[in-house]
Amino acid sequence: FINGCTRECQLEGEAFIVTKGRQNVRLGLVEVRAIPEKEILEFVEKKKATAKEELPKIKSEYENCKKNLDAAWSVQRAIQKKCLEGHSLEECESAIKQHPKAKAASSKRWTEYSNALEKYAYYYRGDFLFDNIPEGIAKVKTDADGKFAIMLKQDSKYALIARADRKIYNNTEKYYWFVWVNTEKYKTKKIFLSNDNLLATFISCGI
Repeated sequence: FINGCTRECQLEGEAFIVTKGRQNVRLGLVEVRAIPEKEILEFVEKKKATAKEELPKIKSEYENCKKNLDAAWSVQRAIQKKCLEGHSLEECESAIKQHPKAKAASSKRWTEYSNALEKYAYYYRGDFLFDNIPEGIAKVKTDADGKFAIMLKQDSKYALIARADRKIYNNTEKYYWFVWVNTEKYKTKKIFLSNDNLLATFISCGI
């Protein structure tokens, strides 16, 4: 403390994405949170425990759906082959009658597989980590130029948390940031949220 006041550091930053065409896209209205180290580590450990418990069950479901899909595709391919290469007219006609049912079965198995894959992939994405993430001690939104500023205590460590999305034609790109910040003895510190420090996956990023 100095003169009864807490020493503070102003963290200034910018959020932007560099496209494949090397264009800078500034991200406005992105919420940025500062979460103390102890609080975020406790939260992350709970997330890891949840993932450790749920992933084996979901992986088993995913693998079973994949086997069922492969089997359905195998049946459909065999029927298609008979439709085209049947040794007799009767064999061809029989295969043609079976084809719609086999195609419907493949479609059903594909839906089951896609749903299982989505559930499995969820635990490896920022969506899982950011679900119910703590509010933190401070939060702000970036301005139209993607800039922000947060006042934090000096000599402390925080996780800077942010997420954004960008619509590109019919697709939506999602961006997640989990960046450690040490305020140390700085009165002002600068940080960039960009392609260079995007959160790749929750499980493998080594948080």
